[in-house]
Amino acid sequence: YLGYSGCDNFSVQPVLCHCQSKRTTLWMWYEWRERMELEDSSTEAYERDMNEVGTLVSEGKSFSEISRGMEILSTCEILAERENALRLRGKVSDIMNATAHPDHDVVIKGTGVDPIGPIPEWTKDISAIDRVRGAAKLYSRASCTDEAITFLEEANRLVSGEGKGGDDNNSTSFVKAQILKELGNEYEKASTSESYAKALSCYNAAFTLFESSSHSTKAIETRLDTVNVLRRTRRFDEAEDLLEALELI
Repeated sequence: YLGYSGCDNFSVQPVLCHCQSKRTTLWMWYEWRERMELEDSSTEAYERDMNEVGTLVSEGKSFSEISRGMEILSTCEILAERENALRLRGKVSDIMNATAHPDHDVVIKGTGVDPIGPIPEWTKDISAIDRVRGAAKLYSRASCTDEAITFLEEANRLVSGEGKGGDDNNSTSFVKAQILKELGNEYEKASTSESYAKALSCYNAAFTLFESSSHSTKAIETRLDTVNVLRRTRRFDEAEDLLEALELI
C-alpha cells in the first residue's frame, strides 16, 4: 500500500487490519536516496523499532522530537502481526514509475511477494478521475512535479470528456475547477516563465468556474494564487489591481 503514514484521517491502518495476515504487505517509507533499500523486515525488527520509540517517550521526548516516531508506532504495530511484511526505504517515485511503466526494469524484487496484493473491495468504486487525481497528489508530495502535471492534465481531459474513461458523475464545473487549480499549483512549482504562464491560465479558468458555480471562497483562494504568480513574475501592478478587486467582493 502506498498511502499516508497512519497519523491522520487518511490512515491505511483500517485497510491493513482487515486484510488477511497471510497476504504480503509492503511498507514503502519515503526518503531521498539514490535507490530503494530493503531493510530488516522481521517481526523482531518492527518490535525493536516500537520499543526504541517507547523508550524515548519514557525519557520525556515528545513525538515532535522523535523523527517519524508516530509513523513507526502506528505502522510497525500492524506489520509486526503480519505473516509476511517487507519494508523499503528510499525514493518511492522509483517504485511508482516501475508500476506505471511495466516495460521498464523493476527497481527491486522481493522474495515471496504477491504481485497483486490484498485489494480492498471499496477501491473498485473509485472513479477514473479520482484515481488519476490521487496519483497526481502522491507525485506532488514526492516532489515529482512533471509526473504530477502529467496526471492532472489527464484528469482535466477526463473531466472534460475528452479522454477515455470519463466519469459523467464527476464531470461538473466544481470538479473541473478543482483540477485546474491543482494543475496551476504544479505549474507554479515548475518555476519557469512558460509554466508560470500556464499556471495563470489554469487559475483564470478555475476562477471563472468557481465563480459561476457560486463557490466564492474557492474563487478568492484561486485569485490569491494568481496574485502570488504575478508577484513571482514581477507583475506587481497587475497583482495590486487583483487585490483591490478582491476587496470589493
